[in-house]
Amino acid sequence: MKIEKTDLGIGEKHEGKVRDSYFLEDEIVMISTDRISAFDVVLGTIPYKGQILNQLSAFWFEQTKNIVQNHLISVPDPNVSVVRKYNPIPLEIIIRGHVRDSKGNWNELAEPIMTPSTKAERGFHDKPISREEIIDGKILTNTEYKNVEYIVLQLFNFGKNLTRKRGKQFILMDTKYELAQGRDGKLVLIDEIHTPDSSRTIGQYDKEFLRAWLKEKGYSGEGKIPFIPGNIEAEVAFRYIEFYEAVTGKKFVPEKDNSENRIKTNLRKAGYLK
Repeated sequence: MKIEKTDLGIGEKHEGKVRDSYFLEDEIVMISTDRISAFDVVLGTIPYKGQILNQLSAFWFEQTKNIVQNHLISVPDPNVSVVRKYNPIPLEIIIRGHVRDSKGNWNELAEPIMTPSTKAERGFHDKPISREEIIDGKILTNTEYKNVEYIVLQLFNFGKNLTRKRGKQFILMDTKYELAQGRDGKLVLIDEIHTPDSSRTIGQYDKEFLRAWLKEKGYSGEGKIPFIPGNIEAEVAFRYIEFYEAVTGKKFVPEKDNSENRIKTNLRKAGYLK
């Protein structure tokens, strides 16, 4: 069974491409579903994808908490994170450690670079935004910009070094981060970190495999979505599992009861549902 959507009946529900988020007074109950997207379009579902993403993010939040504080409060279910509510900085902070040359090969940069983009509403594409535009637009001050850059470069280098230890094919090439301003004025890491959805790795242990398959079918986000056969779903799931196991060093154990009922039971035990 795959978790395509949820309906908890609590708070204010926001449905993203992958997560169903329920906004409470000071917290957000975030459900990682098995939905998969590419080219900013939801394509369908992949077995156990939500569980993998949620547990991976929890792993990375724990690993990086000495670099920057994060929004995670608890993980009451394999597909659920309860997080503190913050005001997000309206930017996606992209870090690039590799660039593609004219022959299509990826070459590692001597130093990773930060390339921010706007955070567009669903259905619209993010657009690159310069440091000057960010400061002139009063999104961040010059000091805040430097602080963001310092933090995300630390996060990226930590992630790259850890994945490099796992094998050449798992080296982070680029990734994105989302940050918020904490109540104490310090930066807070939010959303997800170093997952196959938010990152690109050598060896395509991420969504690049599916994007490449879709392009072969003539699909790049416009027109009818091609039917994704079971063998392609299984291959994507296998790559996500391999990513999880290589990065965490743990064997992935899929939940036998992969359903909304299980999620509701665990949230009820945690006091979020009656």
